[in-house]
Amino acid sequence: MMLFKRETAVVLTLSVIFLLLASWKLGLNEIPSSGWMASETAQVIVDLRSQMDVHEVIFMVQTDELHLEISSGAPGSWEKNIEASIEGYNQWRRVSVDSLTRFLRINFQRSEGEILEIIITGEDGRISEPMVRGEDNRSDSFEALTDEQNLVQFPLTYLSESIFDEVYYVRAAVDYLSRRDPYEDTHPPLGKLIIASGISLFGNNPFGWRITGVLFSSAMIPVIYLLGKEISGLWLGGLFSALLFGFDFMRFTMGRMATIDTFLVFFSIASLLFFYRYLKKVLKEGWGASLWPLFAAIILSSLSFATKWTAAFGLTAQFFTLGLIRFGFIRHEDGKKHAGEINKNVFLILLGLIATFLLVYSLTYMPYISLGHSWKDVFERQLYMLSYHSGLEVGHDFSSPWWSWPLLSRPVWLYISRIGNAWASTIVAMGNPTIWWIGLVVMIDETFRMVKERFYSQVFLVVMFVLQWLPFVLISRSLFLYHYYPNVPILCLVISGRMVSVWNKKKKRINIILYFLIVASVFALYYPVITGIPIYNSLRSVLRILKGWSF
Repeated sequence: MMLFKRETAVVLTLSVIFLLLASWKLGLNEIPSSGWMASETAQVIVDLRSQMDVHEVIFMVQTDELHLEISSGAPGSWEKNIEASIEGYNQWRRVSVDSLTRFLRINFQRSEGEILEIIITGEDGRISEPMVRGEDNRSDSFEALTDEQNLVQFPLTYLSESIFDEVYYVRAAVDYLSRRDPYEDTHPPLGKLIIASGISLFGNNPFGWRITGVLFSSAMIPVIYLLGKEISGLWLGGLFSALLFGFDFMRFTMGRMATIDTFLVFFSIASLLFFYRYLKKVLKEGWGASLWPLFAAIILSSLSFATKWTAAFGLTAQFFTLGLIRFGFIRHEDGKKHAGEINKNVFLILLGLIATFLLVYSLTYMPYISLGHSWKDVFERQLYMLSYHSGLEVGHDFSSPWWSWPLLSRPVWLYISRIGNAWASTIVAMGNPTIWWIGLVVMIDETFRMVKERFYSQVFLVVMFVLQWLPFVLISRSLFLYHYYPNVPILCLVISGRMVSVWNKKKKRINIILYFLIVASVFALYYPVITGIPIYNSLRSVLRILKGWSF
C-alpha cells in the first residue's frame, strides 16, 4: 500500500517528534573512563585538604565485586571502620561515612576490580578536589581515581551510569568491540551487536549505549502506521495506531535503555506488516499468491529471534494463522476461503522458509565466530541458552505473573537516585493505562467477534495477541511486565480499528478526539517517572494509583 506525499510528511513528522522527545536527556556523551585496578592489598588515603563533614564516598565501578573498609581520622590514628561490598558496571555505588574528618583510608580486601572515579560528598553536596595517595605517600599510581572530576555531573542520575539490565548488554557490546567473548551470553547476539554499533559511533558512554534503542523505537512509528493502514484500509487507521503506540510508556522507556527488547519488538512488528500483506494476498488470490512478502516476514522474524528467543511465539502465531486459512476458518471480505488450494510445492516452500530462517539467524553469529569460535561452539551456545532459561529460578522484587500484565498491576522499577529530601530521579517500565486497559476491553470484545464473524483482520490480531502472551504460562522462571511488550502494538491496532469504524459518526468522533487528549495528557503526567527527569517526591506518590506501583 503506497503512501501519498501528505501521509509521508505526517509520518515523518511524528517520527521526528518522538525521536527528539526520546533523545532529550538521554545520557551524557562523556563520563569517567580512566580506571584504577584494585587488588587485595591495596590501600588508598584520601586527603580532603581540610576537616569536613563527610557524608558519602561514591565509587564509579566496573567490577563483579569489591570488598572494602573505610576509616576516618588521620594517618596513624584511624577509627570508625565501615565495611562494604560494591559491584556494578559503569555504575555509581555509595558508601555512607558520616564523619567529621580530613582524611579517609580505604582498604581493599578480597577484591579485584576497576574503579573509574571516586567522589566525596558532604551534607551540602559534593566535596571538590580530593587528593589521593598510598600509605607510602606516593600518588602516581592512584591518580586515575580522581583525574576526571570535571566529567562528573552532580547530583548523580541515570544520565551518567548504566541502569537495570544495561549492565549486561552494554558490557557484552563493549566486549564485542574489544574482541573479547561477550559477558552476557544468555540471549542471541543481534541486540548486543546493535548496541555495539551505537557505541562505536558515539563512544562508550550513556548516550552511545542508548541511541540505537531510540532510533529503533522511533522507527516503529512508520512501521505501525503502515500496518494500521494495511489492516484498516484507511490512512486514519495508520495515524491512530502510530499516535497510540507513540504515547505508550513501555515503547518510550524501553527505547531509552540499552537493552534488547526494543529491537525484538521492532523486527516483530515489521515481520507482521509483511505477513499481513501475504495473508491478504492468499485470501484474495489463493495459495498461488507471491511468496515474497512471506519470505520477508520470515527474514524479519529470524532477526527478532536472533535478538531474543521469545520471538518464536509471534512466528508460531503467523503459521497458526495460515493453518486457520487452510482449514477454512478465516474468510476474506468477499467470502473467499481458499481452504483446500494448497500449493503443490508446499514442502519445498517450507524447506526454503526454514533454510532462510536458519541462514539469517546463523549469520548473526559471525562476529562471535570471528573471535575464534567454531560452529560447534555456536551450537553449544544454543544448548546453554536453553538450559539457562529453563532452569532459572532466581526471584526478583519486581517480577510478575503473566496473567497480571494486561492489568498493569506490577510495573518494573528500573532505577532511582534520590536528590536531597524532596526530589528523585526515577525510571519505571510500565504501560500507558489509558491504552492498556482500554485495549484489553476492546481485545476481549474483538475475540468474541472473531469467533462469530471470522474476518481475517480480527483473526490476525486476536491470534497474534493470544499466542504472544499465553505461552508464558509454560515458563517457570521469573517473568516481568516487559515480556508483554510485543503485544502493545496489537492493543494499539485493535483500538485504532474500532475508532476508524465509528469515525464518521460525529458524536463518536468527539469522543475519539477527547480520548487522544487524555492519552497524551497521561503521557505528559507520567513523563518524569518513565524518563528519570527529576520529580518532586510528593508528586511521585500521587502518581502511584495502584498498590503494586512502585517508583
